[in-house]
Amino acid sequence: MSSMRRLVVLDFDYYRGSVDSVEDFVVGIIASSIGVHYGEDHQIREAASYATDSLIAALRDTGYFELADAFTLPDSHLLGSADVEKIYRTLGVDAILAGSLQYAECNVEKFFKEVKEWDTSRQKKVIWQYPWVRQNCRLTLSYRVIRSEGNVLKLNKRFTEYRVEEVEEGHHFSLHDAEYWYEVMIDEIIPQIARQLAPYEISETRHLKADETGDPVMERATDLARGGNIDRARDLFLQRWWSTANLAAGYNAAILYEVEGELRNALKLLEELIRISNDYSIVREHRLVLDALEDRRRAEEQLR
Repeated sequence: MSSMRRLVVLDFDYYRGSVDSVEDFVVGIIASSIGVHYGEDHQIREAASYATDSLIAALRDTGYFELADAFTLPDSHLLGSADVEKIYRTLGVDAILAGSLQYAECNVEKFFKEVKEWDTSRQKKVIWQYPWVRQNCRLTLSYRVIRSEGNVLKLNKRFTEYRVEEVEEGHHFSLHDAEYWYEVMIDEIIPQIARQLAPYEISETRHLKADETGDPVMERATDLARGGNIDRARDLFLQRWWSTANLAAGYNAAILYEVEGELRNALKLLEELIRISNDYSIVREHRLVLDALEDRRRAEEQLR
């Protein structure tokens, strides 16, 4: 399987409730001794399990990875160097993928919708307020990849999704339960993780700018990018940008930052480029990154 990379996916760990007092702490110890996590939400536990199964299936579907069967492993947040060595020695994997369900919550609030209607008896417009309920859901997943070469932490990415559902107050029973929305949001995130991990042609999402200088380093960086070695390609592009002010090098480095979700680094680099060039592709990419950051800001504000 020369075209495969062998991975093991650990079960997603998850938040297990807070400890607010000495009594909570003592009860938590007793509960743990009989295999129960005190204060945990079973929906959170099920969501973490669903995320694990979904990620394994998505990685298999890429046709690129070979997934090793995991034996009994510690929770990923408790993973130590001895555990890492044991996994590599026993399973012969190239990397360990450890995920975490960092946050998951749905809460319901009451609000009023205003409706303007014509009152025939009073011959004027009146404003009626109708009670509604709104369910706000948020879920955050993260993952990290530990490579076999020196147990290096290769990636550490986080994704957050939001969902809002509104119904009239008398129909609150029709709101979906939290587990439904957790799975919806996980289904949105998991394909993004699979796309980040599996190699793909950069031209599928963004086009690299062609270099016209005949620089062999630029050619090498382009080959690495198209082969899926994003980090190494970006480093080479950055080196050429810093040393030669090659516009194509700077632009391509920004593109690779964007592909990996590092929008602020991409924006910083594109702003440097705009100061010395009004090239349309640079200006256009700058606007796309600004829009993406604004979308992220709005989503975060909804939860404040």
